[in-house]
Amino acid sequence: MSITDLEVWFSEPRLHKYRMYRNPEQAYQWNAHITKGFLVDIGHLEILLRNAVDRALSQDDRYGKHWFQNPALPLNTQAKKSVYKAVERATRRGTRPLEAGRVEEDVAYVQSLRTSIYFLASLISDSAALWIEQNSSVDEWVRKHPDANS
Repeated sequence: MSITDLEVWFSEPRLHKYRMYRNPEQAYQWNAHITKGFLVDIGHLEILLRNAVDRALSQDDRYGKHWFQNPALPLNTQAKKSVYKAVERATRRGTRPLEAGRVEEDVAYVQSLRTSIYFLASLISDSAALWIEQNSSVDEWVRKHPDANS
């Protein structure tokens, strides 16, 4: 892949700094992977913060274990809708009890999101979509899912 192709897909200003490298595509890929590494760390920090807020509010007698449903908590309309949707997902529309901190990993969702990404990219450029697909690590992580081989 040429740096010119990458500049067409991702913009010349974004890719300009990679022209100084012997292999601009490799430098761009390295940057993408290091950035992804930071996003994983930021994701962990987000969970740490959410869990700290959950613990603090759950232990507060004013709000209780399911603090996010307590009308005493001053949530705006959008936040209330988000809480409702999250509770619906966590309880599978009321078919199981609500457990605080429930996290669902949905491989089917990941796969449909991946397909959507490639489809949307192909509407812009077939060769860019192919390049994204060929350089994606999503399949590798799907295969590494803890329940993939059980």
